Amino acid sequence: MRELGNSLPLYNMSDIVGATAVAAYSYMALVPIIQPPIIRFFTTKNERLIRMDYSEKKISKRTKIIFPILTILIVSILVPDASPLISIMMFGNILRESGVVDRLAKTAQNELMNIVVILLGLSVGATMPASVFLKVETISIFILGLVSFVFATISGILLAKFMNFFLKKPINPMIGAAGVSAVPMAARVVQNEAFREDPDNYILMHAMGPNIAGVIGTATVAGVLLAVVPQLVA
Repeated sequence: MRELGNSLPLYNMSDIVGATAVAAYSYMALVPIIQPPIIRFFTTKNERLIRMDYSEKKISKRTKIIFPILTILIVSILVPDASPLISIMMFGNILRESGVVDRLAKTAQNELMNIVVILLGLSVGATMPASVFLKVETISIFILGLVSFVFATISGILLAKFMNFFLKKPINPMIGAAGVSAVPMAARVVQNEAFREDPDNYILMHAMGPNIAGVIGTATVAGVLLAVVPQLVA
């Protein structure tokens, strides 16, 4: 542990990276437990029954290819430290949408992803001995992460409700709860809540919009932190 200034303790990132990773994946797994009661508390039955129309406009392949490229360029210019995270995610989209590297696209979505998940799990597990895990600082990471996840869900719902004051066609405020980086679990939870009120209400694809936006926003904010924290330490 080091000291930031004269009062605030600053811990070595290698000591907390395992706890942070475990916390992040724990919340993704617990989305079906955490989000439903929050959604029901902050929305009314009439709001949960709102149906959203699907646009018949077709998205061209050119647009699907240009979007990830522009996203990489914009984020890399604004937040250079976030470019690796955004680039690897958008690279997968380019592989799939290009239509000329099907074998690589399928490998990235299946075999390669499974291998990476196994290696990631083993690596994270190796950094989580009892001496690191059973500490107040480590437990506080879980608590702070849970609080931030709850507030992110609430904020998304309230923002959607606020937007309805200015929209001719109201949106279902439940999709605001999907604006977190738990993809696609958060969108599925929103759809399940819609089914619970109306078995014929399909808002899954609408929920995927803020869900993907949450991933991009989270990666961008992570880049900002990577740029700011070293300056604070220095």
